[in-house]
Amino acid sequence: MKTTHILLDKIRSKENKSVERLEKNKVRLEIEQMCEDYLKSANDILTFEALPNILDNVLVVIEETELASKYDFEQESETIFRVKLKEFDIL
Repeated sequence: MKTTHILLDKIRSKENKSVERLEKNKVRLEIEQMCEDYLKSANDILTFEALPNILDNVLVVIEETELASKYDFEQESETIFRVKLKEFDIL
């Protein structure tokens, strides 16, 4: 009986991690698509609001993905973010 509970807990844990990964990927793809659609020059600014239920994923995506190398993110309030293209100096 105890083995069954342990196995069920492991299965649930794996399912939860898969769902979390899927949600994080959805958020990353959506942010990436918005940036590509709306940020064409260094003067363009994208402002978006993250819903409270995805806020943690937004913060992870901003901090831990390659998006940070291409865009400057600024958190204006708990849920409002501003994004600009990074400016690079060409020598």
